[in-house]
Amino acid sequence: MILSPALLAKRPAGPVTDTGSTAPATEIRLIQLPPGEFVANDRLDPIELGWNHDREVPPAARIRLTRPFALGATEVTQAQWRRVMGGIPRLDEEELETLRSAVGTDESAVVADALPVVGMTWHDAVEFCNRLSAMEGYEPAYVMLGGGDLVRWNRDAAGYRLPTRAEWEYAARAGTPWRFAGTDDEGELCGFANVRDATLGPPGEWMWTEGGVAECDDGFAGPGPVGSLEPNGWGFFDLSGNVGEWVWDLCCEDPEDGAQDPTGAVWGGGWPCRRTCGGSWWDGPTRARADMAGIESADEGGFALGLRVARTLTPSGGAP
Repeated sequence: MILSPALLAKRPAGPVTDTGSTAPATEIRLIQLPPGEFVANDRLDPIELGWNHDREVPPAARIRLTRPFALGATEVTQAQWRRVMGGIPRLDEEELETLRSAVGTDESAVVADALPVVGMTWHDAVEFCNRLSAMEGYEPAYVMLGGGDLVRWNRDAAGYRLPTRAEWEYAARAGTPWRFAGTDDEGELCGFANVRDATLGPPGEWMWTEGGVAECDDGFAGPGPVGSLEPNGWGFFDLSGNVGEWVWDLCCEDPEDGAQDPTGAVWGGGWPCRRTCGGSWWDGPTRARADMAGIESADEGGFALGLRVARTLTPSGGAP
């Protein structure tokens, strides 16, 4: 999609620093974000979202982030995961068939260095972060207990980690109240987000999906190479769409108004589920909203679920 000058003019300038730095072992580019705030749940309209009348709408809540952090400009790719973990997660045959039903039998549409890695559990994602930290000489952010079933986050560690849901939404919103990362206009969504659209078409009766079908064409029937579409105003690619992304937070908890640096919990892993953000190529526009979060079992992966890494910084922008 060619973006119009009017559309480009609406992209906000953000108080962010594209450090241009990469994790040497993996070439993961990080963008530094300063402390700031945003209003969560301010655009949730149950009629627009198609929610039934008995589903509770969480109230709007002003969230403040008091510590600078760095976030990956893109989702972690298969090549980056392979360099750290030695191989990519294996999808089961049913998931592979679902992928092939969308993209065909060409293996390069499923396995390719530039595609986002998928299929890892939340625990796998945490282990990836710790291994990457060790490769780069940082103190790991996570302490694994009970054979990895319990995870404690050391918030002062400089190592790689998953973003919190609040950090993820702060980066996706990029200083705007927009529903999607990069635009507030669903008609323009395919310029920024790889979602269920005219290329993929509506789901068959047997397929589970959510969020409708975008009335545009992003050019991808399945996952696309990271960074293929336009970034949001702060330089982040694919925060809406492409693949869903694991975040730290436990499921079913919404921060209260005035919350500072909400994380859901310090201890986790033994809980049954975790949050995901961003929606995917498999889901419609509703799931790609910046203010929506999914719920997945921490012990299960998926063919449309990946990750993006973050790091905690000091006020001067360096490691703690």
